[in-house]
Amino acid sequence: MVPNERVRLFIVSEGSYGATKPIFACDRSPRFGVRVFVYVDRATREQGRMFVMFRKGHGDLVVGAAASDSALAPVRARLGDSVDQYDVAEVPILVEPPDHAEQWKLRRRRRD
Repeated sequence: MVPNERVRLFIVSEGSYGATKPIFACDRSPRFGVRVFVYVDRATREQGRMFVMFRKGHGDLVVGAAASDSALAPVRARLGDSVDQYDVAEVPILVEPPDHAEQWKLRRRRRD
């Protein structure tokens, strides 16, 4: 294994346009929805969870991802007055994206 090797993970979100939130990440591209991906260290992938920073509201842009919430603190500090427009979500990293029925169950659990 190469030190600091980076891997690509796809971010899957739920919600309507302007109000989405990341719910999980996976190695494979999801079969439906928008395909947003980030690069993270292999160690983060093996950890099984990560933190994703995203902009709330119009555009729902994923800004970055890291193994810990504290790793995103420098990014938050640079946002200045607009820091309220961004949020951080902890998401599980799945080996394979669930099929449509399984993803529906995952979404239902997240709402409860």
